[in-house]
Amino acid sequence: MYRVVLCYIWHMKKITFLSLILISQIIFAECEQVKNIILIHGIGGSARAFGKMGPALEKSLDCVKYHNYEYKTKDSNAKVIDFAQQLNTMIEGIPSSGEKDISFVMHSQGGLVGMSWMYHAFVGAEGFNRNLLKRVDKYVSLSTPFWGS
Repeated sequence: MYRVVLCYIWHMKKITFLSLILISQIIFAECEQVKNIILIHGIGGSARAFGKMGPALEKSLDCVKYHNYEYKTKDSNAKVIDFAQQLNTMIEGIPSSGEKDISFVMHSQGGLVGMSWMYHAFVGAEGFNRNLLKRVDKYVSLSTPFWGS
């Protein structure tokens, strides 16, 4: 009986030790893939339009990095496609951590900018990188006037 108890204790210590190793690897593991969330404000807005959303996302979600895309909405000569081309350049500058590593959260005109970027990249328009579409995971649009204002 004494031998059985000792074997059981030894076995439980091994399981506990292995469990601690696995848990510590999960807790202290580096991210295999960083998820980039791009916040795009609406007309007349700025990065401040989303308040503390970006830092809150990074704090509450593992392996997340946020990016604010700011564009000059008050430039009466600029069009949505111009903002979309600038967005393309910004996305090219975000290091890739694999496919499906970019998500969008957009408000109002920001949704039009994101949609324009996706459409023009899809059709391979000049100034747009079609390969970047492989990186898109999610597309969230809030109060976007898709049918006009």
